[in-house]
Amino acid sequence: DRRLDAVARSGPAAIRGAFDFSDPWSLRSNAYAKATVMYLQSTRFDNEYAYHRACDTLLSEAAADTGSWRYMRHQLIDIFGTYGPDEVAQYLVDQYVIGPGSLHPPDPDLMRIAAVQLRLALGSPAPDTLLMMPGGTDTIRLSTIWPEQDFTGLFFYSSTCDHCHAQMPGLRELVSQEDPRHFKLVGIALDATADEFKATIVEEGINWACYSALIGWGEPAAKAFNVKATPTLFVLDRRGRIVAKPMDHQELRAFLERSGK
Repeated sequence: DRRLDAVARSGPAAIRGAFDFSDPWSLRSNAYAKATVMYLQSTRFDNEYAYHRACDTLLSEAAADTGSWRYMRHQLIDIFGTYGPDEVAQYLVDQYVIGPGSLHPPDPDLMRIAAVQLRLALGSPAPDTLLMMPGGTDTIRLSTIWPEQDFTGLFFYSSTCDHCHAQMPGLRELVSQEDPRHFKLVGIALDATADEFKATIVEEGINWACYSALIGWGEPAAKAFNVKATPTLFVLDRRGRIVAKPMDHQELRAFLERSGK
């Protein structure tokens, strides 16, 4: 505990040097939780995946001991599931509870804590939701779209989001190159006005269907998919299962290339 206090402001590497996250004896004290929180608080948030990488590091540090690793997984999911960001909790569940990074089966208590994330985990059925075209009363159910091609991409974006605009040229190129029988992209805009919605489509030369209820973060589809940040990508298969959550257009392209045509 004294060693942790001494490196409190020295950064993540110093905290790792001062504390052994794979030592099962440390689980008997509050120092383990303190070290974890200190490490996360000292993580420099220089991009939207900084906490993802911090969690990867902490779990790797704990991996030498089964009890420590299981405790670390439980602790991280509890922290991010309670306090957010939700997308980090979702990443942990996808990767370390049901995904390839799961070194040990989850216990019932962990499954209870991760219930919200498990609803949208890889392999889960996607929530059906209504999509609305601005300026009209016509709606379409998502479940009528996904059976038409091998994969359906959902691109949640906002017209005022610079990160979203940065993804659009790559997505535009991908859509133009893909066989529509293999892949279709659907845009869901968390916009508030029809003007900004239409302007983005024109300015970015968007070549995929876009929908929006024009109520910003009240968008029903965003709530159904628990979207907490834009841009967010999901990929559904022909049966409506969630099969991928690419971080960007490059990961989406790589997934489609691996999946074949």
